[in-house]
Amino acid sequence: MKDESLIMQAEEARERGRPRAGRLTGVLTVDVDAAGVTRENETEDVVWHELVNAQRTRKILSGSLSGIERLDGGWVVAVVYYKGQRILIPMEEMMINL
Repeated sequence: MKDESLIMQAEEARERGRPRAGRLTGVLTVDVDAAGVTRENETEDVVWHELVNAQRTRKILSGSLSGIERLDGGWVVAVVYYKGQRILIPMEEMMINL
């Protein structure tokens, strides 16, 4: 009896240390270098996955500012290239007043 209660207490303590299944604890990422990406479509998918993960985890990425454009709807955006992908960032998000 005593041994069973000690085992149950140890299991409860172990369970308390684990994250709950309902809570998001992170984003699954595949190591691209180990996978050996070969096709262009796969490379684009990997970069897109990286961009989505960065947005979800609020990771800061850096890229080259290519220019500033005004879209048809009147929006002014900064054009940034990140690993060959064209990214449009609203100027309000960059906290720049033109």
